Parts: sequence; structure tokens; C-alpha cells
Amino acid sequence: MYRVYPNDSSDTWKYGISSSFVIIDGVAKSKRPTASITSCEAYYGAGVTCVWSVVAFAPTYNAARQIERGLIVDYQMLNGGLCPPGQPSCK
Repeated sequence: MYRVYPNDSSDTWKYGISSSFVIIDGVAKSKRPTASITSCEAYYGAGVTCVWSVVAFAPTYNAARQIERGLIVDYQMLNGGLCPPGQPSCK
């Protein structure tokens, strides 16, 4: 489970699931969340740097989907029912 977000903000662009994280020098690497960085930066505009971080590990895909849904619902509760702007499964 990962979260993509503007580096200098508490906002969230999207939550996602990836089955392949590699830890290199203490830093998580994965192609799936990295692919969302460009879209996040385009959404927030010039000068904004988006990053991603691991937010949870789940033993199965179904467990990961439940965690993702919970994170989205929490976001909605804190943001007047709105979805994270880059969350396709929430629109």
C-alpha cells in the first residue's frame, strides 16, 4: 500500500496497491507508485514535487483493497466527501 502526495503538503493525491516493493539503502522503490508522480505534479502545478511512501503492508490483495478503501473513506470524511484527486477507484 502506498500514498502519493505533494512533498510539502498534508494532502493526498491517491492511495494505491503494489505487489512489488524493493528496499534499496533503506528506501522503498516500486514502478507502480512512481508512475503516478508525473500526474500528481501536473495536478498541483509548477514547482510542486510529489513523492510516495509505503503506508501499509497486507498479506493478500483482498486485504490490501480493504485497507485502501478504508484510507479513501477516511480521506472523504476529512474532506467533505471528496475523493483524493488522483483516485480513479473513487470517482
